[in-house]
Amino acid sequence: MKKLFTFLMMCLMSTATFSQISEVSKPLKQTKVGSFGAILISCDRFENISIFQFDDSKYQQIKVPVFFNLTNSEYEEVYQAISDKFSKEEFTPDENLIMTTKDNAKIIFKFTKSLGTKSVKFGVEKNGVYAMGYYLTQKQVKKLFDKV
Repeated sequence: MKKLFTFLMMCLMSTATFSQISEVSKPLKQTKVGSFGAILISCDRFENISIFQFDDSKYQQIKVPVFFNLTNSEYEEVYQAISDKFSKEEFTPDENLIMTTKDNAKIIFKFTKSLGTKSVKFGVEKNGVYAMGYYLTQKQVKKLFDKV
C-alpha cells in the first residue's frame, strides 16, 4: 500500500509540473535576408518586440548565433536612421551609426559604398562581447524591415 501511495504521489506531482509549462507565442511576421541560399539575418516581429538573429561572421567553421531585441519604437527609429544614411550620395570612411537599445546592447552600423552599391555592415556589442554581422544592401535592409 505504501508503494502504491508513493507511486500516486509521484504521478500527481509530475502532472502538476507539466501544467506549469506555457505556450510560446508565434511571431506576427518573420523576415529573412539571405545570399546564395544562406540566411544572413532574420527578424521575428511580435506585438511589442522584434528579435533579430544572425551568425557571427568572425567564425567560419562554427555557427555562433547572436540575438538582439528592439522595441517597436526602436525598430522604426533604426529603419529611419538607416534609410536616412542610405539617402546620402557618399559615405566617409568612418561613417557609423551607433544605437543603444533598452536592454543595454549597442548596435553599430557601418556604411560603405563599393562599386556603386551602398551597403551597411552591422555589429552588436553586449556585455563586452562584440559580434560582427554581414553586409546588407539597401534592398536587403528594406526586405529585413518589411518595407518592400
